[in-house]
Amino acid sequence: MRKNENIYKYQTKNSDFHILNDTVINSNVYSTYKFQSNKKLKKRIRKGIGTNYYIIDNSTSFHLPVLQHPTAFEEWKLNKKLPYGIFYELTFVTPLNEKHSSEILKSYHKIDKKVAIVVKCLNNRKIKLPHQYTSSLH
Repeated sequence: MRKNENIYKYQTKNSDFHILNDTVINSNVYSTYKFQSNKKLKKRIRKGIGTNYYIIDNSTSFHLPVLQHPTAFEEWKLNKKLPYGIFYELTFVTPLNEKHSSEILKSYHKIDKKVAIVVKCLNNRKIKLPHQYTSSLH
């Protein structure tokens, strides 16, 4: 197993995304969906498994979904049926339907990020890059 691999991949069978009806906030239309466990309520209460509600800013449809939970990311990789975009609001609701926490997007900024890999460092460690990367480094 790789160092950064999600050891809870198997949990994808215990949870699902549900696309909800669009919502209107301040005359803007937003896509919505939720990430919820499909376990019985009694078990969700005992384990404290709540539901994440995502309100997606449609003007950010150029961006892949921003998911907070590793199992949500694994579930998205399996079916990719979610609307693209950055969440305008993310709300966590407890199994007893009590609002626990909420995150609201204040702003986002486009950045230009570049990663440089020095060939000399790679040669010392005897790491091989895929062909597509090695040709552009020489």
